[in-house]
Amino acid sequence: MSRKGPIPCFLPHELADKSLVDRILQIQKTYATKETDTSSWIENLECLSREGRSRRSLELAKLDSDGPGYRDFVAVSYPTAPKDPYEGTVPVHIKIRRRSGRDTLVKHVQTRAIVLDRVLRYADYVEVTCFWIDKHCIVQDDEAKLKHAMAAMHLVYGRSRFPVALLELTLSETEAGLLHSLMAGTKPGSELTVNSVIQQSMIAMLERIRRDLWWSRTWTFQEEYMAGQRMRLLMRLGPNAKKFRMTELGEIDGEACISATDFRKQATIFLLNIHRSEEICEELKVRCDPLLKTFARYNILYQERDLAESRAMSTSIFAATEERNLGEDWGYDYLPITANVCDYDRRLRSDSLANSSHSIGLCALTMWLMNGEVFNNDGNVAMPTEGMGLSEYLETISSDRFRPPSQVRQLSWLKECRLRPTGFTEEGIVTFGLLWHVHTKVETFDWDAGQYEWCHPGKFGLNGYQRRRLTELSNKVRLLANCCQLSLQLDEYLNDDEGLKQPPKHVKEYMDLMAEEVVEAIRCGKSLYLATLEGPIEASAVFVEGTGDEATDSGTVIDMNENNDRPVSAAVDFSAFTSWSRSRSRSHQYHISMTVKLTETAGVSKSPLMTIAGWTNGLAFYRGVKQRKGLIVRWPEAWRKVGVEQRKTLKRRRSSESPRASKPLVASE
Repeated sequence: MSRKGPIPCFLPHELADKSLVDRILQIQKTYATKETDTSSWIENLECLSREGRSRRSLELAKLDSDGPGYRDFVAVSYPTAPKDPYEGTVPVHIKIRRRSGRDTLVKHVQTRAIVLDRVLRYADYVEVTCFWIDKHCIVQDDEAKLKHAMAAMHLVYGRSRFPVALLELTLSETEAGLLHSLMAGTKPGSELTVNSVIQQSMIAMLERIRRDLWWSRTWTFQEEYMAGQRMRLLMRLGPNAKKFRMTELGEIDGEACISATDFRKQATIFLLNIHRSEEICEELKVRCDPLLKTFARYNILYQERDLAESRAMSTSIFAATEERNLGEDWGYDYLPITANVCDYDRRLRSDSLANSSHSIGLCALTMWLMNGEVFNNDGNVAMPTEGMGLSEYLETISSDRFRPPSQVRQLSWLKECRLRPTGFTEEGIVTFGLLWHVHTKVETFDWDAGQYEWCHPGKFGLNGYQRRRLTELSNKVRLLANCCQLSLQLDEYLNDDEGLKQPPKHVKEYMDLMAEEVVEAIRCGKSLYLATLEGPIEASAVFVEGTGDEATDSGTVIDMNENNDRPVSAAVDFSAFTSWSRSRSRSHQYHISMTVKLTETAGVSKSPLMTIAGWTNGLAFYRGVKQRKGLIVRWPEAWRKVGVEQRKTLKRRRSSESPRASKPLVASE
């Protein structure tokens, strides 16, 4: 059936006789798989083009993936189910031929004339000849090919230089004027910010746009997300609204053509201004809430949040997809769509799960954990309450103490910073790292601020202020016990920086970023923590005070690094430190430094169990580092127990079935 309401975390029967951990382990063991290789399909992408000026004779041809124009095609996004938005318009028969040595007829198809007309007008507007529509460009009668194509659809919109969304509604003259004003920008003192009648009309216009079927589908959410800032929205203009053409609403006759990103930005600013205003009635503010859920621009909301509640972007993605409708097959489609948008490489075989008894919510939670999303696993984590949806529970358990070190690409950090798990055990999520020993705490609140030059002696690397502060740090730690090695490595790092004549490589760029965090901590008078690795290797680090629990003078640091030859920061909880990194063949790596507490060891390898507590940053020097230690992010205790209510229900059921089935149920460990 179609989904109605939030996706439940799990169904009541799923935890009747097993713990949440048991179910997660079972799903992961039975259905886990790797991301489908879709490279061959996308490299052989076929698009449509017109034969001459005909609108009823189209050519299907493979794009030249090696040519300069391999991205020059229109990728069309519009919902076709559960209801055709153009139902009632006249269908036309389209003849599609495959361009090849033998010009063979591929198929006759039916499509709505208005769809094809709008697509062709937009293609003419952006001056390209090729366009892609899923139901015409994907083989529909071969289940294997169809499944492979569906797994790669997100790549089509990521590749297209001209993705476009066809909205059904037709704007009246008044609505076109309001949209024009919105896209022109919400400026303080304008009628849009002070006129209550215009504000109510604007909200009514946004509500009507939101009711368009395009905003309600998870497939179209995926298409917009993958298209990014290139996605354009087409909304038809009524006869009296065409005067707004060639302004903020584009230059296509009979269409408003606007950037989806700009529309979200301006709508978010307008709706947030309504919420902030003390003169706006509460009823109007309540009407803004569902609009914000649909139209919100994430980076603007991120800037509005309290920094103490900074979370991974995946929680917002899960919430957004949960708001959408997937039609009859929502269970089958939800997992791969969410995995595509979150860029997960560890998947679940959703086609097999469709025939299982596992709920989509529990499967999605398992996939979320399989891909290393950082979550709180301390004693405060509880089972979801009755009626709590999946996205709400993910926000409850996900870490809210993220502190990306960079002021540039912060959202990329929040999306990409994850563990690199190697598997699940009964104790927790298995990963790996390097074990550090924290031996000295350094207070900086009484350091002389001084007057330092901000310029750099060269053109790249650290500025003068940063170099002087790090030199000061080196001089101070040189006098401390067990810190001579750190001082020497700081001096070596500064010497290499001084002669830098070209942009730094990524490793040096990242170290400069961490050095900036250390310098900022000194400027703010925060505590620093000095550490060395276990064993006779020459590696040392300095960590800044993070977001974990109260500091202690010594402890253990764990540094998890996927590539041993790339230095990354370590993390701090003041009694234990950890960090991990993740690379997915991108030009940059995103590193995360999390505070942890170490408890007992577990498993055959006696790996330490970790409880996550916060985030920190630091500058580490890796010399002689060759091996990593196995580590386990432990499961929350609440997940390891069979719920009381489930046990009572099971006991009553067993009692009614057999007198010998009334033994108490023991929680699975």
